[in-house]
Amino acid sequence: MKHEIKIPRQIKLYELICLIKHGEAITTELQKQKCYGMFLKDKNVRHIWLDVSQSSSDLSDTFIHECLEFINQSTLGGELKHRDIVAISHGLHQILEQLRIRFVK
Repeated sequence: MKHEIKIPRQIKLYELICLIKHGEAITTELQKQKCYGMFLKDKNVRHIWLDVSQSSSDLSDTFIHECLEFINQSTLGGELKHRDIVAISHGLHQILEQLRIRFVK
Protein backbone atom coordinates (compact mmCIF):
# COMPACT_ATOMS: atom_id res chain seq x y z
CA MET A 1 0.00 0.00 0.00
CA LYS A 2 1.29 3.46 -0.92
CA HIS A 3 1.08 6.30 1.54
CA GLU A 4 -0.54 9.02 -0.54
CA ILE A 5 -0.12 12.53 0.78
CA LYS A 6 -2.45 15.10 -0.69
CA ILE A 7 -0.64 18.12 -2.09
CA PRO A 8 -1.75 21.01 0.15
CA ARG A 9 -3.01 24.40 -1.00
CA GLN A 10 -0.02 26.05 0.64
CA ILE A 11 3.26 25.24 2.30
CA LYS A 12 5.20 27.30 4.78
CA LEU A 13 8.96 27.71 5.12
CA TYR A 14 9.73 29.69 8.26
CA GLU A 15 7.47 32.73 7.86
CA LEU A 16 7.25 32.41 4.06
CA ILE A 17 4.05 31.05 2.57
CA CYS A 18 3.92 29.49 -0.88
CA LEU A 19 0.52 28.97 -2.49
CA ILE A 20 0.10 25.85 -4.61
CA LYS A 21 -2.06 26.25 -7.68
CA HIS A 22 -3.30 23.83 -10.31
CA GLY A 23 -6.23 23.61 -12.64
CA GLU A 24 -7.08 23.78 -16.30
CA ALA A 25 -5.79 27.33 -16.89
CA ILE A 26 -2.50 26.61 -15.11
CA THR A 27 -2.04 23.33 -16.97
CA THR A 28 -2.63 25.13 -20.28
CA GLU A 29 -0.08 27.83 -19.41
CA LEU A 30 2.52 25.31 -18.27
CA GLN A 31 2.06 23.24 -21.41
CA LYS A 32 2.58 26.38 -23.54
CA GLN A 33 5.89 26.85 -21.73
CA LYS A 34 6.70 23.13 -22.13
CA CYS A 35 7.03 22.43 -18.42
CA TYR A 36 5.15 20.49 -15.76
CA GLY A 37 5.65 22.84 -12.85
CA MET A 38 6.90 26.30 -12.01
CA PHE A 39 7.95 28.29 -8.97
CA LEU A 40 7.01 31.98 -9.14
CA LYS A 41 7.94 34.76 -6.76
CA ASP A 42 6.39 38.21 -6.54
CA LYS A 43 7.22 40.79 -3.88
CA ASN A 44 5.41 39.07 -1.02
CA VAL A 45 3.74 36.10 -2.68
CA ARG A 46 5.25 32.82 -3.78
CA HIS A 47 3.46 30.27 -5.94
CA ILE A 48 4.01 26.75 -7.15
CA TRP A 49 2.08 25.89 -10.29
CA LEU A 50 1.52 22.22 -11.12
CA ASP A 51 0.30 20.45 -14.23
CA VAL A 52 -1.95 17.79 -12.73
CA SER A 53 -2.55 16.07 -16.09
CA GLN A 54 0.70 14.13 -15.67
CA SER A 55 0.90 10.68 -14.06
CA SER A 56 0.70 10.56 -10.26
CA SER A 57 4.38 9.52 -10.04
CA ASP A 58 5.45 12.41 -12.28
CA LEU A 59 3.24 14.85 -10.36
CA SER A 60 4.88 13.78 -7.10
CA ASP A 61 8.33 14.26 -8.67
CA THR A 62 7.33 17.71 -9.98
CA PHE A 63 5.95 18.77 -6.59
CA ILE A 64 9.21 17.78 -4.88
CA HIS A 65 11.19 19.65 -7.55
CA GLU A 66 9.16 22.85 -7.15
CA CYS A 67 9.42 22.66 -3.34
CA LEU A 68 13.20 22.55 -3.74
CA GLU A 69 12.99 25.58 -6.06
CA PHE A 70 11.05 27.36 -3.27
CA ILE A 71 13.71 26.43 -0.70
CA ASN A 72 16.54 27.42 -3.04
CA GLN A 73 15.08 30.84 -3.84
CA SER A 74 13.84 31.57 -0.32
CA THR A 75 16.72 30.42 1.87
CA LEU A 76 19.76 29.93 -0.38
CA GLY A 77 19.41 33.03 -2.54
CA GLY A 78 19.17 30.87 -5.66
CA GLU A 79 22.69 29.46 -5.19
CA LEU A 80 21.80 25.96 -6.32
CA LYS A 81 22.00 25.43 -10.07
CA HIS A 82 18.94 24.04 -11.78
CA ARG A 83 20.75 20.80 -12.66
CA ASP A 84 21.46 20.30 -8.93
CA ILE A 85 17.80 20.81 -8.07
CA VAL A 86 16.84 18.30 -10.77
CA ALA A 87 19.31 15.73 -9.43
CA ILE A 88 18.28 16.21 -5.79
CA SER A 89 14.55 16.17 -6.55
CA HIS A 90 14.78 13.02 -8.68
CA GLY A 91 16.87 11.30 -6.01
CA LEU A 92 14.48 12.29 -3.24
CA HIS A 93 11.53 11.19 -5.36
CA GLN A 94 13.12 7.76 -5.89
CA ILE A 95 13.76 7.33 -2.16
CA LEU A 96 10.19 8.35 -1.28
CA GLU A 97 8.82 5.96 -3.92
CA GLN A 98 10.85 3.12 -2.35
CA LEU A 99 9.32 4.08 0.99
CA ARG A 100 5.93 3.98 -0.79
CA ILE A 101 5.28 7.70 -0.22
CA ARG A 102 3.74 9.73 -3.01
CA PHE A 103 2.29 13.25 -3.23
CA VAL A 104 -1.06 13.29 -5.05
CA LYS A 105 -3.62 15.89 -6.16
